[in-house]
Amino acid sequence: FPREIIPLSGFFVFMVDFCISIALYFILLLVYGYDLSLDLFLLIPIILLMSVFVVSVGMCLSSLNVYYRDVKLASSFIIQSMFFASPVFYSVSDKDSGIKMIVYLNPMTFIIESFREVTLKGVSPDPVVFLVMAVVIFLFFLFSYKLFIRMEKAFADVI
Repeated sequence: FPREIIPLSGFFVFMVDFCISIALYFILLLVYGYDLSLDLFLLIPIILLMSVFVVSVGMCLSSLNVYYRDVKLASSFIIQSMFFASPVFYSVSDKDSGIKMIVYLNPMTFIIESFREVTLKGVSPDPVVFLVMAVVIFLFFLFSYKLFIRMEKAFADVI
């Protein structure tokens, strides 16, 4: 069977949870009086970009985990650190430019900020920054996929 199914199964579990969460989010937006407009269709490319990034991280970490067992322990720490480094509970717009550049090294920063701007402010993300982030995430996906394909040949031997 195609071994890509294993890391993708975790992604699809995440997507079920995400769909439930986004439905509740839209309900809360309506309850608190936010206008739902056609700008919400801008979320589709943002969610696609997020999905590609999450799949890339999953493929990279899962392929490394087969050979290096400590990756499983380190990955939970890295993901938790990235969660606190991402602007979930704070906005980057009120930070100075030096800190903003450091925070934007995390690709999830752009995705979270764009999601917030589209849903709460009705502002579309900057197309140039979106294109740059899409290229960066796509290159990371190519790297992760090639790493996975290269390492999968010996998965059965190592496990």
